[in-house]
Amino acid sequence: MNLFLALIGGLGIGSLLTTVVNHFLLKNSENSDRLYREKREAYIGMTRALYDVEIEPGPKNAKAFGYYLNMAKIFGPQNVVMAGQKVIDTDPCTMGRDEALKEFYEAMKNDLRKT
Repeated sequence: MNLFLALIGGLGIGSLLTTVVNHFLLKNSENSDRLYREKREAYIGMTRALYDVEIEPGPKNAKAFGYYLNMAKIFGPQNVVMAGQKVIDTDPCTMGRDEALKEFYEAMKNDLRKT
């Protein structure tokens, strides 16, 4: 009888530990998913705003790019932010802009792959 109670008690503790571990794994997964979505939203927004600035230059579109760049400062790594700043600092239709854009897109893709 004692063996039976010990066995049942052991199974109960094992179930409890499994539940606790599953809870923390699920919470970690949810946090990772949320971070990925935030980064993705910021990166798509920057890409869209950059397209709008290239097509129709103006302060409204430039501010939109700045808004999403600020979101990237919160959720993204430093290399994405620096690449975005290089895009801002270069003139359109120049070799420097082309290189800055290439670096910018690569930095975003690499970051999303890591996440």
